[in-house]
Amino acid sequence: MRTGELINRTEEEYEKLFNAINGLLLPGGNVDIEKSQFTRAAKIFYELAIKANDASDYFPIWGTCQGFQQLTVLTSNKNLLTLTDTKAVALPLNFSPGW
Repeated sequence: MRTGELINRTEEEYEKLFNAINGLLLPGGNVDIEKSQFTRAAKIFYELAIKANDASDYFPIWGTCQGFQQLTVLTSNKNLLTLTDTKAVALPLNFSPGW
């Protein structure tokens, strides 16, 4: 099964897939993090992971870029992100003594 074939599955199909894996990566991309089919699938997996972890069945989820943004929406049940027009801004990274 290719990645593109994993969208638009039933909840039962996603649960079967969930039971066959031991972790989830939500990658970067460019989809609506509130209304897309990616969001629907991510929410199903997220809720299954919460149930598994509550039952002491460790199930990690990693979000990269948009995947991390998706996790903030799933966790807070709303979009807390703020749109900006900032591009190509280099800021210094200052390390504090003792850290």
